[in-house]
Amino acid sequence: MGPSHFSSYRIIEKLGEGGMSNVYLGQHIHINRKVAIKFLNEKYATNNNIRQRFKNEASTLSNLQHPNVVAFYDYIEANDSIGLIMEYVPGETLEDQLKTSGKFNIKCCKLCT
Repeated sequence: MGPSHFSSYRIIEKLGEGGMSNVYLGQHIHINRKVAIKFLNEKYATNNNIRQRFKNEASTLSNLQHPNVVAFYDYIEANDSIGLIMEYVPGETLEDQLKTSGKFNIKCCKLCT
């Protein structure tokens, strides 16, 4: 189970996980904006090389602005955790789409190019 709060965000639910991070749905406690919070896994939190890669990801995201890329809001180190605060976009994941349809939706490919 992840944290219940992170900085100014309340953690609502886990959305997914990867090899180095977990993503949660969060909500800003003052302005009620829902966000996606990507946390670096605890087992990597003491690895300076991986921490730097996470910071580099934040720096790269902060310079991207495109309709098909989620907005990046903030990089936060708090409560022995590192989190990237990003736009929350509701919908099904690619994994879910592949499970239901068995193939990648070509319309999505055309929209993203």
